Amino acid sequence: MLKIYDFNNPTNVIPLHLEDDKRYITHKFNGYDTLTFEIESNHKLYKYIAEEVKIEDEKNRYIVKKIDEHSNFVTAVCEVDLDDWKEIIFEAFRTTNKMLSEVLSLIIPDGWTSIGDSLFSLRTTIEESEGKPFYGVNALDILPTIAEVYSCTFQFDAINKTIEIINPESFKPSGYFFTDELNLKSLGYVGNSTNFATRLYAYGKKEDDGTALTFADINDGKPYVEDFSYSDKIISVGWSDERYTVKENLLEAAKAKLKELSYPERSYTCEADNLGEGTWLYQIVTLVDRKRKTRVNHQVVEYKEYPNHVGDSVTLSMVAPKVESYVSRVESDLKKKLEDKTYTIQKEIEKAIENATQQITGNKGGCFKWIFDGNGNPQELVNLGDTEDINTAQKIWRWNASGLGHSNNGYNGDYTLAFLSDGSVNASAITTGVLTANIIRAGKLTDLQGLNYWDLETGEFKLTANAKVEDKTLEEYAQSGFESLTQEQVFNKLTNNGQTMGLYLDSKSNSLYLNASYMKTGKLQGVEIVAESGKIGGFDITQDKLYGGTSSGSYVGLSPSSNGYVFWAGASSINSISEAPFRVLSNGKFYAANAVLTGSFVSNAGDYGQISIDKGRIDFGSDTSEYGDIYCFNSNPYSDNNYKGLAFRADSLLFGCKEAYFSNGITKTISFVAPTSMNSDGTVASWKSVKLAIKGGILTNDSY
Repeated sequence: MLKIYDFNNPTNVIPLHLEDDKRYITHKFNGYDTLTFEIESNHKLYKYIAEEVKIEDEKNRYIVKKIDEHSNFVTAVCEVDLDDWKEIIFEAFRTTNKMLSEVLSLIIPDGWTSIGDSLFSLRTTIEESEGKPFYGVNALDILPTIAEVYSCTFQFDAINKTIEIINPESFKPSGYFFTDELNLKSLGYVGNSTNFATRLYAYGKKEDDGTALTFADINDGKPYVEDFSYSDKIISVGWSDERYTVKENLLEAAKAKLKELSYPERSYTCEADNLGEGTWLYQIVTLVDRKRKTRVNHQVVEYKEYPNHVGDSVTLSMVAPKVESYVSRVESDLKKKLEDKTYTIQKEIEKAIENATQQITGNKGGCFKWIFDGNGNPQELVNLGDTEDINTAQKIWRWNASGLGHSNNGYNGDYTLAFLSDGSVNASAITTGVLTANIIRAGKLTDLQGLNYWDLETGEFKLTANAKVEDKTLEEYAQSGFESLTQEQVFNKLTNNGQTMGLYLDSKSNSLYLNASYMKTGKLQGVEIVAESGKIGGFDITQDKLYGGTSSGSYVGLSPSSNGYVFWAGASSINSISEAPFRVLSNGKFYAANAVLTGSFVSNAGDYGQISIDKGRIDFGSDTSEYGDIYCFNSNPYSDNNYKGLAFRADSLLFGCKEAYFSNGITKTISFVAPTSMNSDGTVASWKSVKLAIKGGILTNDSY
């Protein structure tokens, strides 16, 4: 049963009973589910059904968005009710380095709660373009970017006002099989290898000089990832997303994207029996395709559910539908076509004409049926291309008073090709030779290969190297500008500003460039090696230092600094050189807190703790007038003394060559021996003990 909320009186809820085959829910990968139902145009409750009317089924609430009234029945298409997400406009919205839960908290409407956002730990940026916020958007406008950046999708419960965040990659094979021998009623297949690739170059945030973040230094020097699980051909594409500022996150994102690209996109629309109750969306099932002899796991990306589950269908795909943004594609088949001068637009037109002729004149004419009104008058001619049942046919032509249209998605559309009675033509693709028009409105003008294009919405403009401007190709213009590059500029161009390792030969300058993060050699001669970073053995290199050390007190190093420390050892860190116990300055000063000196030691000057040596003088203490000195000099440093011996000042004990005395009142008894007679050879013949009594510096007594 459905519930209709009266548009003029929302408190008036009207029950609507429909047969089970007259309504179904389409559960979509991105969470924007739709309710589709049919009602007779003369039904008594049809008057309550209009655009923007709210309708509930057993599980969710929807809003009528499309009404297709034809003959005696009406088809209504309703979208899940997300009006709350459209109430507030953000004048400018941009976030940096935030988790998913933090971003959602900024935009989620009042009364709504989120489920599962805490399982996403990635921190990244949400913005419209590099460094630019979204302008004038509501929360619903921001959600697709959130889904892309955080690799998630959403499911909405408008009745209970909850948004559930889903990680599609977290689902594992369910063990459920789809096969025409078991449960398949019909199977539609779409294959596409347009975006197939086996190698993906990834680039993140750009610096001011244009250098983009890569993960080469954590990926064996390679700025790309590879996957040859389907084919061993090297098909390269480039991808850029400046929201990535961490190389580890960029690497993981690149692997996930290549996983999608490295296998042809294959999708199946399966009408199956006995699906029953349960959530099929996102489930991994195994499809056995006997026609193509494949047995491959696919994910459910869409689920069409009837109340009685009769006629349920699922859409399976190997690649989940996502928004991708690529900066370049290098595809070998397109390069071959470009080199083949016979590959022209005219040949493409001829091929399209031939294909259309074969299809129209072949055995795919389909089945024609008339649609009659209630009075039995023919109202519409229908051609069913793949089945005779209008309820199950997917490929349909409809021709009525409004025009002629074609759908690949059943009777209710969408109609991607239509010729309308007002003279307008709607087509997703038109092949033509000459097109004459007053105004051409286009999003993107491109050649057949997609190598040269002009995006009129974004302003992006691209020409290949062999495209000509006047009489020169773009490559020739580039080569002429190459001649003016400096050696450094050439090196940066060849090596992606030093990020890409390898040997490079520049034919213009006859120079060989070597860029390497690791090089092993025996002997280098006749070269100058300049390094501003890196290692030598266990020593680190900076612009002004060569140092080593792993813990406090173990740091040693040297520097060519003109006014700093040139040698040091024992520092607690690289920033504490001035406190190292051993250090030598560029001016010759030497500090050694724990020096052990052996052998001869000569010093003309210097400071050693509280001892200072200067020419023939030793000072004890920082204040020599207070702590005392030792002198040994050959000239007269004082006006009142002229000693050429040894002087101790404390203040004062002096020993000169001619006399010795104590000043300022020495009190002491001194005992010594004195010679009394001498031998002729100058030796002492006899001696005796002598005592001198000194008081206050005056000799008061002597005894022999």
